[in-house]
Amino acid sequence: QTRARQVVLATGAIERHLVFPNNDRPGVMLAGTLERPAHVAVDRPVPAVVLIHGSGPNDRDETMYGHKPFRLLAGLFTSAGYAVLRYDKRGVGESGGALRGATIIDFAADAEAAFDYLRRRADIDGQRVGLLGHSEGGMVAPLIAARRPEVAWLVLLAPPVVNGREISRDQNRQGAIDRGVSEPDALAAADEASRLFDIVMTSPTAAERDQQLLQALHDIAARRHMSEAVVQAQHESLTSAWFRHILAYDPAATLRQIRTPTLVLFAALDHQIAPAINEAPARAALQDNRAAEVRVLPGVNHLFV
Repeated sequence: QTRARQVVLATGAIERHLVFPNNDRPGVMLAGTLERPAHVAVDRPVPAVVLIHGSGPNDRDETMYGHKPFRLLAGLFTSAGYAVLRYDKRGVGESGGALRGATIIDFAADAEAAFDYLRRRADIDGQRVGLLGHSEGGMVAPLIAARRPEVAWLVLLAPPVVNGREISRDQNRQGAIDRGVSEPDALAAADEASRLFDIVMTSPTAAERDQQLLQALHDIAARRHMSEAVVQAQHESLTSAWFRHILAYDPAATLRQIRTPTLVLFAALDHQIAPAINEAPARAALQDNRAAEVRVLPGVNHLFV
């Protein structure tokens, strides 16, 4: 059962703080906020949207660097007559479960639980519930829509469309450039990272993977004067269940299954999910979806600011 407490915001929206279960993942209780437009009669069902966060330990507002994009999006949607459900990621804030060890399959189960919770509510129009995913959430939302025709629509903000190996390689190249490294040296850094990814993806056993990976990381550490603590932290990150799954996952294959009305937005200044390597694959993957549109917004970064 859902536990909830309700307040009225200064904007007039009705905000309910609640907890709902992921019935497919026993023991995972998700805490979130449901905002409903106050200018719509309480007995009139309204359309709704679930906001699905990006990677990392995100709270329901997707708070990053003092910016709260999901709180802002919630206000925009409620002013347009939508209800909005946003929630703390599992293991974050007030939500139960463990973030460590979870993959996007687990996050999709959580988001689907939020979707189903909304559709069960009497004050929600269950035929008009959509999903909005940012970054990693842009991979999670299509996983649900591909097998749930009840999803009314998708909005994907800066979604990875190529596999994680390509995304991570480009992030390493761009990160080096942002630090002032020359393009040839940035490409060398990307090649170095790719070799680590290949070890993670192709080693036949975990023991061989760890041996080869630690040797490669220690070689890099010797050249770059990295501490043993940094080596171990990178090893833990590279071998996590989440990263190993992301490396091989092909988001385009899921997008090709989508016939749901879909809006994909990339940010021209995005150095994390660069339009240069994701826009064309997104257009190709959605070419058979007549209700899909792909745009690149000028002058904004990964957070669309």
